[in-house]
Amino acid sequence: MRLSKSVLMFACFGLPFMMLCQDANADPGKNKAKTIDELAARYDVSTCKECHEEIYEEWEKSAHSKSMFGIGARTAATIGTTITKGLM
Repeated sequence: MRLSKSVLMFACFGLPFMMLCQDANADPGKNKAKTIDELAARYDVSTCKECHEEIYEEWEKSAHSKSMFGIGARTAATIGTTITKGLM
C-alpha cells in the first residue's frame, strides 16, 4: 500500500514537474540575450517602483543596487564575457 501511494504521488507531482523542466530546457539558446543592453533591458528594475515605491527607494540607496556597476564590482563585466564568449 505504501509503495502504491509513493507511485501515485510521483505520477501526480513528479512527472508533470519533470515534463515542465524538460520543456524549459528544450532550446536553451532561444531566449538568450545577444548584447549587454538587451540583457539589462530584461532586468530593468524601474518597473518595480510602480508597485513597491518605499521598498524600491530603500533598495536604490543600498549597496545591493550598485552590485553590478559599483566600485570593484565585476558582475557587468562577467555578464559581458558570458554573452560574447559563452559559459565554457
